Amino acid sequence: MLKHFVTEFFSFQIQYLRKVLIAVTGIHSLWQIPNFSRAWRTVILAPFLAASCPPNPKQLEACCECFVTLLKCPVLADLDVIGIAKQYAQLDLPAFALGCLLLIPQPEKREQQIQGFLSSSNPEAILQQVDECMNTGEVAGFASQIRCLILDNIIHEKQYEKFSKSKYFPLLKLQVMNNNRVKELVEYLLSKNCADDAAALVTEYQERCGNSIPADLLPCDILKMFLSTPQ
Repeated sequence: MLKHFVTEFFSFQIQYLRKVLIAVTGIHSLWQIPNFSRAWRTVILAPFLAASCPPNPKQLEACCECFVTLLKCPVLADLDVIGIAKQYAQLDLPAFALGCLLLIPQPEKREQQIQGFLSSSNPEAILQQVDECMNTGEVAGFASQIRCLILDNIIHEKQYEKFSKSKYFPLLKLQVMNNNRVKELVEYLLSKNCADDAAALVTEYQERCGNSIPADLLPCDILKMFLSTPQ
């Protein structure tokens, strides 16, 4: 009973401190005070102190709130963002871990950390988590960055095999079109004897580009015309 009371009281204090910090963010003179950075660090790290793996619904909500707080932090350079990403990863919350790495201020370090993370992560699990936990509220806009990053990495690594039967394949096709990498995916589909799917992809791509394809054109002719055109 006492433990529960202490936990609830600590949670109330953290919630109050979070509101205060966000409210005074615009006062730039506070940013230079060491205790200001410590207060932000305390608020952001608090949910990890009691969280288990996998986190229960209440813990998950607190971890999501923590990420929103991180996005609002004006002294991000004073925080160990990589360490916070590791905390998320330990709780099996890779989408949030990747989101933290995207906030690393130094471009070279950010790229290095992201590539290392992507090489050892499950892209489908991250996309699933983005859908479940990051599609609403204040992180929705940031979620699109994470989704695009994952899809771009799938395209770069040519991991079409893993996603051709996935519910995320339509998203991957759209990203392929946006990146002008349609020929690669067409060639992959042809290698799997999916000529109709390849022709459908070409047709969709051409329509997005404002080019109409005659309705009576056979799939083989659509593919022949597309593959013979310099990309």
